[in-house]
Formats: sequence, structure tokens, C-alpha cells
Amino acid sequence: MYIADLHVHTAVSDGSFTAEEVLQLAQEKGLTHIAFTDHDTTRLAAEHVQLAAGYGLTAVPAVELSAYDSQRKKKVHILGFAYQTTENIEAIGSETLRKRDANCRRQIEILNTLGYQISVDDIAGRAGDCIYKQHILDYLVHTGQSSELFGAVYQNIFKNNGPCHFDIAYPEAVDVVRAIKADGGWAVLAHPGQQGNYEIIPELVAAGLDGIEWKHPSHSAEDCEKVQRYADIYGLFLTGGSDFHGIYEKNGAAFAAELHFPQLFRQLFHLRQRQCEQAVVHPFQHHEALAHGVAELCGEVQPPFGVDGIVIPAKEHAARPLSGLWRGSLPYFHPLYPTDTHLL
Repeated sequence: MYIADLHVHTAVSDGSFTAEEVLQLAQEKGLTHIAFTDHDTTRLAAEHVQLAAGYGLTAVPAVELSAYDSQRKKKVHILGFAYQTTENIEAIGSETLRKRDANCRRQIEILNTLGYQISVDDIAGRAGDCIYKQHILDYLVHTGQSSELFGAVYQNIFKNNGPCHFDIAYPEAVDVVRAIKADGGWAVLAHPGQQGNYEIIPELVAAGLDGIEWKHPSHSAEDCEKVQRYADIYGLFLTGGSDFHGIYEKNGAAFAAELHFPQLFRQLFHLRQRQCEQAVVHPFQHHEALAHGVAELCGEVQPPFGVDGIVIPAKEHAARPLSGLWRGSLPYFHPLYPTDTHLL
């Protein structure tokens, strides 16, 4: 069985754990596959893939790009998987990082005028390529100027129209999808339930969107059903992950304890004969490929990693071959898409 978490952050961006610490936890929890989706940068992605192998895990190069739907005035996050090059992703991501770093430095200046004592150099040394507000909040806790990461300072200064409650301009979401596709990657809309941005999905599909994040800590049962419907309508694949940030996430500790970090997702090669008999063919799918997948599954043959299988993304038991879900060759992480038995 393949067990995957396709949404994990490290200290390269706004996670509190290093890649090594994350991989140790993943190994302890029995994961077989992982995707490091650090914000707006592919730095160290190749190194992380190699590092994961040393822990007995397979990692796929990944990124989470920050974006915006200016028409509806909503934030959008796009995950990029298995990209072949990074030129277009980095062109967009590096500009976002530059703006975010400048934004956080401005927030530090404001905090110092309010009486806090913050060393930009100390925070920058911990932060890597870009300072995030989590680094500022963590610094205040470690220097005894705040009692908790997401306590009064966060609520009164960084939120609720406080003096540091301002943000940067983000690239258009459709441009982010196009950048990922231009680099040969697979573009996935992250946690649409969290950001309430379902309405942009048709536009993202037109730009080349490949999938939607189905399982996410913020998603309710209704969100999961809604994601499944959109995936079925537009022929998108489903992904999921814990969106792990370590301690740099509000309610992160409770989430980690409840879901036994990282959140686990079963791959789809363990369907039984009964489930295969219930499957029906989507009219737009290639019947030969579907028959190949059904034959393997109904024969209870465990295909090796990288061989075609079946995805059942909706309650209608609509089976579709994985090979029919991509425009071009398969990404090598394709057996990792999640399902729950109640959907079958």
C-alpha cells in the first residue's frame, strides 16, 4: 500500500521543521510518498527528493504558489507537482517572495515603533530566503515579548484591522497555472474550501488546471463533496495532504495530534471485485485504457508503481483510468490519489 501526504511545508518557507525533521516523522508514521510544497520557491526541491530516498520515501518535486482572483477578490493557492523545469515557476514565485519579505520588514518596523524590540537580522537569519509573519511571531515568543504564536499580538496587530494587517499584491491565478504548465508540471487548486474560490475553477481549467485538492484539514464533508463534483465535471484528478507547517500553523498542534501527522491517504490499487463491478464508464474516457485498469483491479493484481489504475472520484461510482486524466505522459506519483470507502 502506498501512503502519501502531498501537501507539506518545511523551514524553506513558513514551516517550523526542517526537511530532515519532517522526513523522520513521515518515516515513523509509515508514509511511502511525500511532496514538499514550500511556498513560492523550488529551492532545494531536487535535494529534498534525494533526501527522502535516504529515509525510504519517494518524493515528488512540488511547490505551492500564491495567487489571486482579482475579479472576485479572493486569494488562490496553486500546487505544482512533477515540474520538469523551474524557469516560469521561479519567475512568478521569486517576485512574490521579494514582495512578502519587504512586507514583513515593514511590519517589523511598525512593531518596533509600537515598543517591541525586534532584530531584523536575527529573524532573517532564521527565515532563509524570505521572512514570514510566522517568523516574527516566533521571535516575539522566544524573546519573551509574546506568550503564544497566535495570541493577542497576532489577533490585535496582524489581524482584525490591526497596524500590521496588510498584504501584498499576488499574481493572477490563471497566470500561475500557465507557469506551472509551461514548466511541464501538474497544476492543482489547493484547499478551495478554505479560501472559498470554487468559482474560478472553470477559468483555471481553461488555463490548464489538472486537479483539485480534495482532502485538507480545513475541508468539511460538504467541501469534499463539492470538490468531487467539480473534479467529475471537468475531468480533474484529486489530491490531498495535511498542509503541515509544524508549530507555524494556527491549531497546528491539535491537528497533528488528531490526525497523527502526516495525514494519510490510501492509494487506489486495492479496490475489490465488488467495487469494480459497480464502476461505470465515463463517455469521454478511452475504453481500452479503462478495460486495462479494470482487468488489473478486478483480478486483484497489484500493479507496480507507475502502472495505470482506476480513480473513482465521485459518489456515482464513475471509474476512470488514470491515463485518461492527464494531457500527456503520466506523472510518476499518480497512484497516490485519495479515496474513502464510503464513496464506493
